[in-house]
Formats: sequence, C-alpha cells, structure tokens
Amino acid sequence: MKALLFGSIGVVVDSSHLQFDAYNTAFEEAGLGWRWERDEYEALLHRPGGKERLRRVLREREGEAADEALVERIHARKSELFQQRLCNEPQAPRPGVTRLMDQCTAAGIKIGLVTSTDLANVRATLVAGGSGVRLERFDVVTHRDLVPKGKPDPAAWHVALDRLGLSTDEVVAIEDTGACVESAVAAGLFTVATPNGFAGGQDFRAAHAVVDCLGDQQRPARQLAGERIVADEVVTIELLAARLTQAA
Repeated sequence: MKALLFGSIGVVVDSSHLQFDAYNTAFEEAGLGWRWERDEYEALLHRPGGKERLRRVLREREGEAADEALVERIHARKSELFQQRLCNEPQAPRPGVTRLMDQCTAAGIKIGLVTSTDLANVRATLVAGGSGVRLERFDVVTHRDLVPKGKPDPAAWHVALDRLGLSTDEVVAIEDTGACVESAVAAGLFTVATPNGFAGGQDFRAAHAVVDCLGDQQRPARQLAGERIVADEVVTIELLAARLTQAA
C-alpha cells in the first residue's frame, strides 16, 4: 500500500449535524417557511451534491423549476454558516483517523483527501479538526475547482491518483456514504466504508469492508460487513495493506 485516501470531509470529521443546522438556518433567513427534518435530510443525503439537492427539493415544494439564483444564494449562505459553526465549535477527528495518519507518516505512506466539495469547506473542516488533520499533512487534496464532476462520478479519485502518480492497486480508499463508496469502487479502488452519523439507511454493499469507525483507545472499531480489517479493536495500515494485496 502506497497511499491511504480519505474521501469526503465527513470521513475525517463528522460534521453532518452542522451542515444540517446550517441548511435550516439558511432556509429561515430566506423566508421559505419550511425546514428539513432529520429523517428527510438523511434520505436526501443518499445522493451527493448540495445544489442539486436544493434544486430537487425546491421543485417538489414549490411545484415549479427551481430559481437558480435562490439555489445559489441558499447554498452560499449555508456554506458560510457551516464554516462559522466549525470556527465556533471545534470538532474532534473521527476515532482512529489521526492514529492511521500517524502510522502512514511513520511508514512513508502518502495520505490524501479526495472530495468534490468547496475548498473553503475543506479548509474550515480541517482547521476545526485540529493539528492532527491539518491541511499540510495531506499529500494530495482535491476539491470542486479541481474535479470536473462531483461524486458519485469517480473523477475525483482519478485526479488524486494522477497527482500522486499511483495506480489503483497501490491505494486504499475510505468513504462515509453509500454514493461516495460507489464512486471509489467505480474508480477501481479497494474501499472501506465508515458511515457518518447521518448515513442511516444507506446502502454500503459496494464497499469491500464496512466498520463503524477506524478505532482508537477511546473508541474501539466494530466490523460491520465485508473483508476482515479489524483486529484488537482497531483498523491498521498493516491490515489494510494485507487486504489490498489479497484483492489484487
């Protein structure tokens, strides 16, 4: 294994609840007179893409084509509110993330963050996550401006592999939603799923392995499905490298 690539920012820091709150505040400020309930928002997250999600819901609620200016305004305000919340409420990285990153650094394995979200959201999330996941620790970071198509299209993974000069059989991917898992698998990568807190009901059958988290001293990892990658209650680079070799 020559690289470990974390997918969506929710793989590193689970900030879905802050996104959820930011959307509802943006709706209120825009005077729309409605809000998303948690179960509705979780269902919407089965498909990535914030702007397309807004367009679809506005069409359903308003009964006509979505006002593109309104979509842009709400999405921009949501991102602004989300970044403010991250600044005011620092978020701990998900269990096992910094431990795995430290292992990779010690072993000379490259680390990547492969997302198609806005760079500003990426930066804000990593700052909120603390020094263990600072932007400078990643050998490659993709974002909306670098990726021609968002997930579930595999384009972001192709960009990351090209920038690292690596092939699919040298890399392990970790994702947090069903659609993003499908993106990594479509790119030809051995893919681990660690569902985020708002991923209830999503389909992770495409993943080669599913765990509730990556595991550390405070929070043990539980294997949920697929290839066995948990031993002594954690996922390690040795286990991931072994499974990657077997898959190849």
